[in-house]
Amino acid sequence: MSLLSKGQSKLLKSALLLTLVIASAVLIPATDGMGQDGTRNRSDDAFGDLDKNLDKQKPQPVQDKPKADAPAPENAGKPAEKAMPFRLGGQLEAFRTFEVKADLEAYDGKLILRYLTSPGAFVEEGQQIAQLEPVELDEKLRRAEEGLERARLLLEMLEIDAEKLRSNREIEMAAAKRTLRDARVDLEEWNKFGKDEALRNARLAVSGQEDSIEDQEDELKQLKELYQSNDLAKESQDIVIKRSERRLERSRESLKTVKAREEMLKSNGLEVRQRDLQLAVERAERNLEQMPSNQERAIMGLEYKISEARSSLHLWERQVHDMQMDVAQRINISASHTGYFFHGALKGNDGVSRQFNPGDEIKRGTLLGTIVDMSVLEVVCDMPFNQRSNYATNEKLTSRAGGGNEPIHASISSIGMLSANNAVKVRVLVTNRDNVLFPGMHIQFDKAPMGDRRRD
Repeated sequence: MSLLSKGQSKLLKSALLLTLVIASAVLIPATDGMGQDGTRNRSDDAFGDLDKNLDKQKPQPVQDKPKADAPAPENAGKPAEKAMPFRLGGQLEAFRTFEVKADLEAYDGKLILRYLTSPGAFVEEGQQIAQLEPVELDEKLRRAEEGLERARLLLEMLEIDAEKLRSNREIEMAAAKRTLRDARVDLEEWNKFGKDEALRNARLAVSGQEDSIEDQEDELKQLKELYQSNDLAKESQDIVIKRSERRLERSRESLKTVKAREEMLKSNGLEVRQRDLQLAVERAERNLEQMPSNQERAIMGLEYKISEARSSLHLWERQVHDMQMDVAQRINISASHTGYFFHGALKGNDGVSRQFNPGDEIKRGTLLGTIVDMSVLEVVCDMPFNQRSNYATNEKLTSRAGGGNEPIHASISSIGMLSANNAVKVRVLVTNRDNVLFPGMHIQFDKAPMGDRRRD
């Protein structure tokens, strides 16, 4: 061993130790960790401690506690009860109702109720159920007839005016053309010689007035000389001479006016006259140009008034006719359908209370009563949503409500598509042939026999 180096010695020791460990591992299963002399090997102690630690980390099975004896159920030993099947049901309501109102044709005055069928009575279509007295009908009819006559006269006048307007179109056009021609002639004559003539006339007016003054002055002078040499005419001298002097004075004032006119004519009178004649021509041309459209508008305006007058006439005719019908019928109200008649509205009605009495004053449009057709009633039921697939539209149902010997027949009219609180609405129409059912009664339905379930 001394011949080995230190490194070789360490390597040899390690190999021997590894050999011992492997040998110990091989012997463990056979000896359960015990040596031949019954003592536990050291290696076994090491591996044993490792196994113990691993066992502690493994989950341990839970031990079931002993259960106490449970009490036996009350229905133990009894047969299980069956759940009640679902049945459609609800409150009956009127399916077809018809209101009876005081709807008159035209009369809107005071009304007195003279007769009304008793509540709960059975009425047939066309049977009289009420009578109204129109207190002011005659007076209103007279006023309506007067209004009708006024409407007729107004329409006739408008139609006459329209006919005149149409027939005068050619005459008005000819007059407008003639006016334009005259205006153009006046302007042309003025431009040719009208100005010179106007100046000449003004000058002649001044000259004539001056000559008249000169003649009057000569006459006055002669009169004065005559009266001075004639003693017999002293009494009339003052009268004649003063009269001549006043006439002469007026002539001198007139001369001033004539001269002023001549000056005005020379300054701007000719220009003003020229402009007036030119404007007259322009107005005549515009009038002739606009004449067709103006005539058309005038005719259209009259036609619109005629249309309104005709509408008013028709309204008056309808009002008079309706009032005459009210008079002829004495405002009798007949049943529009067969059924049971109740006073007033059906909602909240007990079926026997009288809401109107003969002599009551009522207004036009008042709801006098309601006719209920009892041959068909309806029920709106609530059905759980999970039952919807068990029913179908037009499916036939039956019921034993009403106490009759024969079953009541019904059919599903519609099934709702909207769910509220996990339920849908179902409308059921019930045939009430013998009138054994009434609105307000509760009814439940069974499905019809299989052969009749889909029968219409």
